[in-house]
Amino acid sequence: MLLAKCVLFLVLQVLSCHGEFFSSTSGLAKLFETEVVLLAELQNYVNEINQHAEALQSEIDAIRVEHLNAADGIDDYLNNPVNAFRLIKRLHSDWETFEGSVTADSSRSNYLDTMASLKENLSFPSQDDFVGSAIALTRLQQTYQLDVAELASGILNGVKYGTAMSWQDCFVLGQHLYALRDYNHTVPWLQQSMQLLGEQSYGSESASLDFMEAVVEYHREMGAHESALSLVNHVLSIEPDQRSHLLEARQQLEELITDGDKNGLLHLTARRPGDYHESREFRMYEQVCRGELAPLPSKQRNLRCRLRKSRLGYAPFKLEELHLDPLVVQLHQVIGSNCNMNMK
Repeated sequence: MLLAKCVLFLVLQVLSCHGEFFSSTSGLAKLFETEVVLLAELQNYVNEINQHAEALQSEIDAIRVEHLNAADGIDDYLNNPVNAFRLIKRLHSDWETFEGSVTADSSRSNYLDTMASLKENLSFPSQDDFVGSAIALTRLQQTYQLDVAELASGILNGVKYGTAMSWQDCFVLGQHLYALRDYNHTVPWLQQSMQLLGEQSYGSESASLDFMEAVVEYHREMGAHESALSLVNHVLSIEPDQRSHLLEARQQLEELITDGDKNGLLHLTARRPGDYHESREFRMYEQVCRGELAPLPSKQRNLRCRLRKSRLGYAPFKLEELHLDPLVVQLHQVIGSNCNMNMK
């Protein structure tokens, strides 16, 4: 439970610097309420188009029955005056009715109008919110050295806390980390995305393989030659003839790996001067959070518990010192009992 609280605190701390909605659970609750409304509207739209489609399908089925009857003998079928009338009637008036039904269907425009109105009145996250959530997730991953596959499965230190991420979730995260030039984190998230895509029932379809080819270029630009080669080999194992153009790429990648090539964005990215997250103190802080760096018994006697007043008007926080250099503290009872029960 302590880990869960520390994780939540870390995530909220990072997000509070980036977006309007991620600075508190109440902000996230607004976004959840937005999605509830959007989901209901989308379901209404799907129900309407299904009803329309079912009505048209019943007409199609009835006409197909007529065609099956005619297949037994077209001349005999057409010589029947009832059948002749029905054929002429369908082509003269019924098909115009079908076209009119499609033209008059307002479900699509109604849905789009409703969505436009909702976007003006409901809460939606900004780009800063989205970037902040991506940074928070990778900060969590880095601080606690979490396995990407487990984190994507909703598992933190062996305990499942949430729903698993889809391959699309992992790809979008990797894509935005790439845009943020966080290439060290981009690579494993793209790898996880392609792993999950390959496990889907449609993972071996041409469209999926096309997508994998595009991701190969991400890895090549970053200089992640092993990841690129692994993906190329996977695609070639499924469609060797159709994807023969990848043979040259495979040979190039194999040569780069053999030569120990260090070209690519991964190797060109320099540390930003003065970046606190690259400092020795921050690395030590991460070690303390992971439980790898505990104070010596002689130092533990200097650790204190105290009340710390809040400048925001809240009741004083109960603060426990866990480590003095770097300073790492734990705040107790920040979350009320009701919120705590909701988290559980």
